[in-house]
Amino acid sequence: MLREFLKKNGIYIALMACVLLFGPGSLLPSAAAGPEDSIRMLQQGIDTKDLSVVETYLDIDGVVAKGLTQVLADPELVNEAAQNPAIAMVLALGGNAATNEALRSLLVSEARSYVTYGVVSGAFAGKPEKTATPYQGVFGKVFRGGEKDKKVFGPAKVKQSGKNGAVVTTVLADGTKGRAYPLELRMARQEGVWRVVEVANAADFMRKSKEKNQ
Repeated sequence: MLREFLKKNGIYIALMACVLLFGPGSLLPSAAAGPEDSIRMLQQGIDTKDLSVVETYLDIDGVVAKGLTQVLADPELVNEAAQNPAIAMVLALGGNAATNEALRSLLVSEARSYVTYGVVSGAFAGKPEKTATPYQGVFGKVFRGGEKDKKVFGPAKVKQSGKNGAVVTTVLADGTKGRAYPLELRMARQEGVWRVVEVANAADFMRKSKEKNQ
């Protein structure tokens, strides 16, 4: 029943996942010297359909989990919950502890499936493989086909930087309709690689994506 609900109302969650996650010729981690270079490598991973490169520079599960926590703590999104079934479902995670954990795990798993398919199938590169296995997750309606699913990161700039942590700003362009979302990404240096570990403005992204898709 929950999976059917997500299939019918998952577009806003999937949009969040796309950016929270962010939302492929293999490249060496050393190819990204600074935090801003990791965003370039993420784009190259998407364009070449190499999931291993994407995962080298992006903590998928961690970004989604932190994004959900951030959204749940935002008063404005809480007030809007009654008006949007999908967001209401996400905000409902703050209820029963057992249900809370089960739904969080489901959303993280489905978000990983969504991003994995988007990268490997070529959908996020705007050039889906004709032989790709059809997407079986709950966010199926979000995939529109061809260039409409293309994800492009704009130039990244370092806002703050330390020895093992940094904040980078960039923009994620979605599809062909001029949808562009500013991102503030928290980065952590892990095993010599600058990796995206959180979207600092996840709640603001949710508001903007809702406005652009109404």
